[in-house]
Amino acid sequence: MLPDPPMFIQGALQAYEKASSILTDTVGVDIPPEILNNIGALHFKLEHFQEAKSYYEQALERCKQESIQDETYYNGLAVTTSYNMGRLHEAISEFEAAENYYKIILKEHPSYVDCYLRLGCMARDREQIYEASDWFKEALQKNQEHADAWALIGNLHLAKQQWGPGQKKFERIVKNPATKGDTYSMLSLGNVWLYALHVPTRDRTKDRRNQDRALEFYTTVLRKDSKNIFAANGIGAVLAHKGYFREARDVFAQVREATADVPDVWLNLAHIYVEQKQYIGAIQMVSHCSFNYYIMYKYVDRPLANLWTAP
Repeated sequence: MLPDPPMFIQGALQAYEKASSILTDTVGVDIPPEILNNIGALHFKLEHFQEAKSYYEQALERCKQESIQDETYYNGLAVTTSYNMGRLHEAISEFEAAENYYKIILKEHPSYVDCYLRLGCMARDREQIYEASDWFKEALQKNQEHADAWALIGNLHLAKQQWGPGQKKFERIVKNPATKGDTYSMLSLGNVWLYALHVPTRDRTKDRRNQDRALEFYTTVLRKDSKNIFAANGIGAVLAHKGYFREARDVFAQVREATADVPDVWLNLAHIYVEQKQYIGAIQMVSHCSFNYYIMYKYVDRPLANLWTAP
């Protein structure tokens, strides 16, 4: 699914700023911390990080002032804003500051699961996989059914090509009545079955079954979210595996029109051109991908049979 277009976020930001101006200039009251936090969050989405930081700081200061009136409510709002501040520091690569925010929150609110997840994600990005796993498991100790925690652990397994354990984590999510419609997990399960087609030692008699399972998950995701470009790309990959190259090319082309920011689509189109003996087109696709996404040579040089990918 595509994120909110910047113009929508900008429109929301302008509405908040106009409301703030009315409150201060016309009504003569201070801007509520909720609005300050939300303006900061919109600036964050637009990657206006300094502006976001300024609004978060104002929101935290207003929470301190207002806590005299309702300590429980405004302390809770301050926790949310502090978490947002941690996310901001992550975004500008100030990881130590981000970690401090999350750990301070956990000291006062040990059930704030999202902080465990962010600490785990930062450890994962440092390639400290065992530490990341520990943080995600800490989150599960607070909420055994937290879908994001299970998904993050599942992704750790998939990153190490541990398909079986990874598959079980995502299956747990979709088997839970509360999260059975989780499209991310279904997309991940589709990817598991798609990747199964790339294992050199696989039982090739099961290829059709694996193709059909992958297609089933991708199709289900697309039914739930018609704009999910990753599911569409997965469907194109399965069609290509089945030998329907023209249909696969049409799907990949539509995904590329929706967004040019998914490198796998360019590689998949390159593979289609190779199958159709349009080698110049294939070279152009790979060259575009290499130039724009800094694809490492070992990734580009994989056997073409392995290029069908779904994010």
